[in-house]
Amino acid sequence: MLATGQAQNSCSPQLREHVLSKMASDDITAVARSDDTILIYGSALLEKRGRDKGNEVSQNMRVLARVVIEARELCGDNNATLSSSIAPKNFDMLLKCAKNLGGFIETEDGTKQYKSPSTSIKCGYALKKAALILRGQSLRDADMEGKKEVDMFLELYDSEWGGKITTPALGNLSTKKHNSPNLLPITNDLVALRKYLIEKILALTTQVSTNATRENFRELSEVSLARLIMFNKRRGGEAARMKINSFMSRPVWRDHHNEEIIGSLSSAEKQLCNRFDMVEIVGKRNRKVPVIITPDLKSALEVLTMKTTREKANVCEENQYVFPVNDGKSKYSLRGNDVLRHVCAKVKLENASAITSTNMENMSPLFPS
Repeated sequence: MLATGQAQNSCSPQLREHVLSKMASDDITAVARSDDTILIYGSALLEKRGRDKGNEVSQNMRVLARVVIEARELCGDNNATLSSSIAPKNFDMLLKCAKNLGGFIETEDGTKQYKSPSTSIKCGYALKKAALILRGQSLRDADMEGKKEVDMFLELYDSEWGGKITTPALGNLSTKKHNSPNLLPITNDLVALRKYLIEKILALTTQVSTNATRENFRELSEVSLARLIMFNKRRGGEAARMKINSFMSRPVWRDHHNEEIIGSLSSAEKQLCNRFDMVEIVGKRNRKVPVIITPDLKSALEVLTMKTTREKANVCEENQYVFPVNDGKSKYSLRGNDVLRHVCAKVKLENASAITSTNMENMSPLFPS
């Protein structure tokens, strides 16, 4: 359906820059980079989701590459590609690929179990999207035979994939979540971490504002991001991707208040309105997400967003994030969960592994922030 090398022309420059150049060098990546259909799939996915989701695009491309590798082993053809595998005659083989990659086993009593159910689920979603891409390519080329092949594959997919892969895998995933304990952070750990972060933010804000270096800027970025995640109990990725223009253009909410609402607030609530700032950022599914900025964080973020400070700290001029990777060339932000782990490792905590952005989302607002 796709001529060899055809997709290299369809592989967007954005995919090369933001995804392919950052993928791990292994056999899976080698297949992803050389398979025409996977490259077109990656380009389409990146265009849809944006370069901020480059890591997610990479993961999806690697899932399809693993399917190709598994298909080659099952059919004994080392030259098999994704486009040659997506055919009605290969549907059962692809079912087996998804099961194998998810670690599928069937017990003596007939129970279907997956070691990694999410992998099998991702295989299905990615394969269907790849099939739709192949159908679109066949239509562009007026290849009715190719379109007929893909249509028959999609008909099989719609009628059988859910019952054989998706439904049992989702059932396994739900069971695993129900049977795993949800360990929330210990209050004493949160108190100790909060104290450490506030002290470091105050000290580092002064250091960076007077003599910014790559090291102290990075440390201030990390403790500030950790404090922001901890206080707002937001997803790590959402807070980490706050952009400079969002922070700089934040409205002064106390100057745009509703008199009736203000009048209904207690004196304590009015004090909070005057003390804190709020920035609206883009969250999951492009929803508007409010992020509260505490007074200590406000000073730190103002330092982190100063142009002269960022130049001294080796931040790429094109990097638009408040919490940048300051290696001189990266246009990406720090990773929230990585930062939390790094910061927790510096504090003596009883159970540091429980302090994650996901766990803090599930916490009561009464927990220390």
